[in-house]
Formats: sequence, structure tokens, C-alpha cells
Amino acid sequence: MAFDPLLLTTSLAIAGVAVAIYIVYDIRKYPTGNEKMVAIWKAIREGANAYLKRQFRTIAIIAIIISLVILGAFSATVNFTYGGEIALSFLLGVVFSLFAAYIALYSATNSNVRSTAAAEKSTYEALRVATMGGGALGLIVISMSLLGLSLLYAAFGDPGVLAGFGFGASLAALFAQLGGGIFTKSADVGADLVGKVEENFPEDDPRNPAAIADNVGDNVGDEAGRGADLFESLTAENLGGMIIGLIVSIIIFQGINIYYVTMPLIVRSLGIVATFGGLAVAIVEKKFKNPIKPTRDGLLVASVIAGVLMFVATWYVFGPSGLTPSGSTLAVFALYGCMVSGLVSGLLIVLYTEFYTGTEAKSVITIAERSKSGPALTVMSGTAVGMISTGLPVITVAIALLISFGLGEQFASLIPALAGNVFLGGVYGTTMATMGMLSTAGIVLTMDGLGPIVDNAGGIAEMSGAPEVIRERIEPLDALGNTTKALTKGYAMGSAALASCCSFRRLSWR
Repeated sequence: MAFDPLLLTTSLAIAGVAVAIYIVYDIRKYPTGNEKMVAIWKAIREGANAYLKRQFRTIAIIAIIISLVILGAFSATVNFTYGGEIALSFLLGVVFSLFAAYIALYSATNSNVRSTAAAEKSTYEALRVATMGGGALGLIVISMSLLGLSLLYAAFGDPGVLAGFGFGASLAALFAQLGGGIFTKSADVGADLVGKVEENFPEDDPRNPAAIADNVGDNVGDEAGRGADLFESLTAENLGGMIIGLIVSIIIFQGINIYYVTMPLIVRSLGIVATFGGLAVAIVEKKFKNPIKPTRDGLLVASVIAGVLMFVATWYVFGPSGLTPSGSTLAVFALYGCMVSGLVSGLLIVLYTEFYTGTEAKSVITIAERSKSGPALTVMSGTAVGMISTGLPVITVAIALLISFGLGEQFASLIPALAGNVFLGGVYGTTMATMGMLSTAGIVLTMDGLGPIVDNAGGIAEMSGAPEVIRERIEPLDALGNTTKALTKGYAMGSAALASCCSFRRLSWR
């Protein structure tokens, strides 16, 4: 039976975008609290929007100039048509990335005050609103990246054209993450210097005029900037996987086999379905002692769903009677094992990071105790824990690479046309391991996105003079936000390590 994989990936990408936008507007139904909360919220939102507007205008000007340069360069060396395709792809990369960043920011700046107001009922309600806001970030980033690649490949059928899309995403990420990151950290440090150091004010004291800028920075750096940055990373890793699939298909079939090329897209699209399931669990779970439990359970559920769906897809495409049969049942299990190795390694890295950075982590408690003796011991203890914490993730990534490469070689050895080039099969195996890890990117980004939201919620509660009970309910969520942001950094490190090794091997094979 004929099956168009791009129809599947495009449909699921559109569904992901639609659900993300629905979540953003559903959040607006929640109350915004009293007048003081609303006034502070409007100031934060105004500052974030002003920054983003200026940044987008600057990026747009530079993007148009670069697109004209691309058009001229390719027109002179290849032809005008191909130059136009690359330039269009580049501009779409910029537009899709900035759209994802805008939705992420819009979601965060509408969730923060509503999370504060929801704390009047319970910690669960506040966490639920923040998780929904983070879910919009996770879904919009993975869906827009997948949608752009699917549409462009369906239109042009040339991964070379898609490289322009990745370049455009990189340009947007350069400005959004670099500018937003500098803004948020400089505002944070400035607020601490003028407030805590000079005036001995507590965090987010309303007497500190820099407190608003600090909260604005959380949105433009950790929401809009992170959204654009992760959009670029996912796009580049997906594009690299497609190119490797193209090389493999050319060797086997002496032409382009769409299933080998689009298998990375298929796996990523199934990750959107997994995100739906994980996000539903994270939102509805009410009974917890540690606030990280709902999102952690959501990640576990998303991992299980992704694992099941990846097996179904692998069997349907590469099974003995599949769309492009590999000719061996063992080959199917070998390729699926590559995906599982990436999926499991990503999950383990998240758990490792929680072990070192969670609110109940022994290392965190030890650093807190030593901080009573002064800043020197705090810095040394934190540095020591940071160095030790890298060990397990590095070992896990190395093991995942060895397993996926070995299984990839096994996959190739069972296909007659690839049997003489099992090394390339190993490369394809590491590619699918990367896609397996990225299949849960949506729920991990949800965990990352809720961090700045609860951070803002705590700031709004403090600056508005909210009742003590509200601040007590938000305080553990503020600590949770720091942990979830660390989890995402660990996860991003793992996926980047897998992807960079794939790129190195691709170049060395060539």
C-alpha cells in the first residue's frame, strides 16, 4: 500500500502547532489576580514585547540582505532558480524560528501572572498553569521545525535546499539566544548588585527598580531565546539525519529512497504524539510531594509512547513486508535498537541531572550548608559538583554511540547492497539514535519552559505583596524551575554530542 511519509509528518506537525496555539489561548481563561499583580504583569509583558520587537526588526533587515546575497551568489554559480529556492528556504528558516520564539514568549508572559493567581487555590493549580505554558514552548518548537523541513522537502525534494532553512534558523538563533541571554544575565546580575549587595533587599523586592528588568530577561532569554536556539538545534540534527539517509539510499538503490531520507522526520513526528501523552499526564497529575514528579512522570509516559510508536514505524517501513523491506527481521530490530539506545540515554541524562540538581539532592543540600561559611566554599563546592556531574552523562553518551553504531553495522550487514559498507550503516545507526533521543524533546522543553514562568510568578507575588500563603506555595516551584532548566541543558548536551559525532563520521566517510 502506498504511503506518503511527508503527509504524515506534515499533518502531525500542523497538529502540534494547532495544539500549542490552543494551549496559549486556553491559558488566557485563567484569572490574572488583583490589580497589583496585573500592573506588574503588564510591565513585564511590555518590556518583553518591546525587546522582541526591536530584535525581530534587526533580524529581518539582516535576513533580507543575506537572502539577496544568497540569491546573487547561487545565480552566478548555479542558476537563478536554484538560488531562489535556497534564498526562500533561508527566509522561511528565519520566519519559522522567530514565530516559534514569539509563541514561546507570548505563552510565558500570559502564564506567569496566572500561575501566581492560581496559587491562591493550591500549588498544583499554579504548577498546572506553568506546565501548560511550558507545553506551548515544547510543542511549537518541535512542530515548527518539523513543519518547515517537511514542506520544503515535499516542494523541492532536495536536502541541499533544506540547508538554507537550517542556515536561516541558525541566524535567528544567533541573535535571539545571544541577545536574550546577555539581556537576562546582565539584568539578573544588575538587579542583585543594586538590590541585594548595595541595599540588602530580598529577591524581587518592589523597591528595587531593576526587578522588572530581571523578570523581563527570564522571558526574552529563557523563553524566546531558548525557543529559537532549540529550533535551530533540532532542525540541524534532523537535516543531518536526512542527508545521511540520502547517502545510504543512493548506495542501496542507486537513487533516492524517500523512506530512508524521511525516517528521521517520521521519528520526530511520532515524538509530537508522545508529547501529547506526556503533557496530558503532567497537567492532570495532582498527588505529589515533590513538584518535579508530574513532569517527570510525563517524561516517562512520553518515552514509553515514543518507544512503542518507533517500533511500529520501523516495522511498517523496514519490515519483511514493509514499504522498503530490509529483507530481514533482525535488521528491523537492529535499527529499532539504535533508536531505543538514544531514547534511553536521553532519559538517563535527565535523571542524572535531577540527581545532582533536584531540590532534595544531596549535593544541593551540601552546597547550601557550606554556603553558611562564605562565598568561597560555595563556589568551590558548586564547581566540584559540576565537574563530577559530567561523568555519568559522558559515559552514557559514549555507550549509546557504541551500541547504536554496532547495531547500525548489523543492520547494514543484513542488507546485500550495504554489506560491503557496514561503516555507513553504523553512521545511519547513530543518526537514528539521535532521532530516538529527540523523540522526547517536546516534553523536555516543556520542563524547561515552565522554569521562567514560575520564576516570574514568584517575582510577581513578591512585588505585589501577595499573601504569605501564595508565596509559600510558589517558592518550591521557583526552585523546581532551576532544576528543570538544568535538566534541559543536560539533555541538549547529550543530543548535541550524538549529532556532532554523526556529522564527523559523515564527513570522514566522504
